This record gives sequence, C-alpha cells and structure tokens, in this order.
Amino acid sequence: MGSILLRQGVRLRLVAPLSPRILETYRKLDAERLELAAVRKEALRSKVRRLLLAAAALSVITHVLLLLYRYQIDQTEVPPESISFRLALDASEDVALSPGPDFEDLLPGLDALDLEPTDPSPAYSSTVPSAPMPVGGPATPSLGGAGVGAGVGSGLGSGSGLGGGGATFFGLAAEGRRFVYIVDKSGSMSTGWNATPGNLSVGLSSGDTRWRRAVAELLKSISKLPTVARFQAYLYDSGLSSPPWSEDWVPAGSRGRSRVQNWVNRIVPGGGTQPVDAIQSALLLQPPPDAIFLLTDGEFPVEPAMQVLQTMKGQGIRCPVHTVALGSQAGADTLRELSRVTGGRMRVVK
Repeated sequence: MGSILLRQGVRLRLVAPLSPRILETYRKLDAERLELAAVRKEALRSKVRRLLLAAAALSVITHVLLLLYRYQIDQTEVPPESISFRLALDASEDVALSPGPDFEDLLPGLDALDLEPTDPSPAYSSTVPSAPMPVGGPATPSLGGAGVGAGVGSGLGSGSGLGGGGATFFGLAAEGRRFVYIVDKSGSMSTGWNATPGNLSVGLSSGDTRWRRAVAELLKSISKLPTVARFQAYLYDSGLSSPPWSEDWVPAGSRGRSRVQNWVNRIVPGGGTQPVDAIQSALLLQPPPDAIFLLTDGEFPVEPAMQVLQTMKGQGIRCPVHTVALGSQAGADTLRELSRVTGGRMRVVK
C-alpha cells in the first residue's frame, strides 16, 4: 500500500510502503534540520546585535573626541585679526583705587596720594573722574588700527600698539594682551595697613596688611582681564619666588585666577626687597610682555634693575613698567625712575 510523504511542499507518492523505522529516522533528521536552522538564525541575530553595539560604541567615542577637539579649539588663543576691543575703561568701573572682591569688607578703600605720568600723554588726576577715562589719552584705539603704543619716544617704551584688551592695577592702566605682575612679599609687607612708624602692629589683628591688599588687587586685576589676554605673576623678596606652574603665560579666566589665589594663599611675607630677578624673568618670557606692573612698599637699589632693562633693550625687548608704591613712599623715587625710563606710570597708594 502506497504512502504519501510531504517534503518542502512537494507531494511524493511512494509506490512501496515505508517501514516505521525508516519513517522515524526521517523524522529525526527533519527535526535536526529545523533545530540547526534555528541555531543559525539565532547566531545571525547575535552577530547583528554585536555589530550594532560596536557601532554605537564607536559613535560615542567619535563624539567625545570631537567635543575634546572643539574644547581645545575654544581654548586656543584667538588671533588678533578676529577681535576688536575698545581700550576705554567701562563706565561702571571705578577708576580710583578700590579693594579686591575677596576683601571688600576688610578693605574700606584706598586713597591715591600720587600719580605721575612720565610720558607725553595727558596727566592722570588723583581724584575720581566723573566719566570713564580712556587708556593712553582721549582716543580709544581698536585692534584694527595702528595702535597707540605705550611710552612712544620715551626711554624704553614699547610703542607696540598691540591693542587687544587692557589691564588695570591700583588704577594704573595698560594696553595689550600679555601682562606681568611683580609683587613684593618682603617682611615689611606684613605691616598693618594703618600702621605708623612708631606702631607697626596696627591692623595686624584684623589681618588688614599691605600684603592682603596687594593680593586683593592682584586677584581683582586678573579677574577683569579679557579672555584673550595672558598673564604671569612673580613674587619677590631678596630673590625670586617662581610660580608653581611651568608655562610662560597663563590664560586669563577663572582657572588662572584660582591658580594664583591658591599659590599666594600659601605665601608668608619675609625677607628683603630686590625685584631684579623678577624683572629679568618677566622680560625673558616668550613672547615678551606688553606691560609690567611692579609693586613694593620699600626701597631697593635701582642700578641692578636698570642694568637688566638696558641689556634687554639692546636685545630689542622693550616694555613699559608701571610701578606702585604701596603704603609707603620709601621707594617712590626709585619706582618713579623705573617708570620714567620705560615709558610707564608710577603711583603712590596709602
């Protein structure tokens, strides 16, 4: 008696009957075939899932690298041709001496006793002006112009005309993009702010010292630098206290300010007063600074500093040095001479 066997949709008629054993063997083979097909299908699905996961991981890595690259570009110094900064002081900023933001309650205010211009530009007044005062005179040059330059035709004046921003330090204004702060940390800087020659301990109990006021103004000045600016800070006593970072220039911004603040907070004033090493280090920076701010509360020999300046002048490095006599007029004559020969300005703050 014939049997009928279905095989992939094809009806087969067998003329001879199949034995149960043959039928059972065939069923087993057919079941194994179906099981193998299912295994292959699952393996294919697993492979596709792995490929999708690998593609997703590669996409994430690519996006992270692109974000890092974009961040690096954003941190890169903007070329001068793409920016234009006006050099006038903001109308809301008080040009008179004012305390740093971290010590507003501690520092009630500073009175400028002397501000002497040493170049042909209009003289600064010791009183607070009623309107913002442009840097370097009535004109407010932008980056696209030729620039005014600091101390043109006066001693070692730079005359660079770089523009691109500006900086102020105890009311002294400078133009450019690279600024160096040289701050006295000698023992006399721990003197109380209201101290007198006969009573140097006045103000020490409240921490209101010359050092604290200098640090407050330093941090304030750095915090107001434009984002394209670069700065460096040196502390000195009998020698140079180098900053803990290694690069020549520190980008302006909150991170640079924090680095300086963490550094100076660990400093205890002590020692003598000789800024010549700090001046030399500032003038050796590459590229050279556009302006230097030098602060001291004491007197120091001016000849070594003059020798350094003359040497750098012979190498084509010129930079105005703006000086501040803080809390004392002991070194005013020396600072005035340094500013005069470099085309900078000098101020006495008490």
